Amino acid sequence: DLDAAVHALGSLAMFSPQSPMDTPSKQYDLEDPADPSWLKHRKHLFILSSAGKPIFSRYGDESKLAPLAGVLQALISFVRESGDHIRHVVAGAHRVVFVTRG
Repeated sequence: DLDAAVHALGSLAMFSPQSPMDTPSKQYDLEDPADPSWLKHRKHLFILSSAGKPIFSRYGDESKLAPLAGVLQALISFVRESGDHIRHVVAGAHRVVFVTRG
């Protein structure tokens, strides 16, 4: 159950650019976030630890997502320090949705 996994692991962020590609597959496991093909996927899903370490990525290699995970964790921490909870961020045609547990 995804909710249980997110609760146990810390944070979840979904990144949804507008694109027709949305079917995850093993062929995408080695995609690099710097590749244009990685950005074309319709929905990305990341699970981060409470420390911001990438644990799971729907597309690409988690080990290459450290810079992005750091930015996502910084956003979560910044908003949390102000006494609030971040729910989503809209940037142009992109929406980043945050679900934090724990």
